[in-house]
Amino acid sequence: MLVKIATTNDTNGNPRRGWLRLTAGGQVIGWIEEGYLGRGAIDGYDDAESPTIYVKPSEYKRFKKWGETIQENFTKEELNV
Repeated sequence: MLVKIATTNDTNGNPRRGWLRLTAGGQVIGWIEEGYLGRGAIDGYDDAESPTIYVKPSEYKRFKKWGETIQENFTKEELNV
């Protein structure tokens, strides 16, 4: 499952959007940076019902760091949930 986290662009106009990866039970297992790829960043994922959460820039940074930190603790096999 994916949940899109979005905020305003940074001061240089770069997008700040990404996807939290979750297990079917809702456990966060990673982060996918969207950047300029848009939906291309999540090719191969079923995102038909993925919600988008709009947050403040500081909250976006926390979500991103949270997802990246958790992802570092999983093996590639464990991430193929």
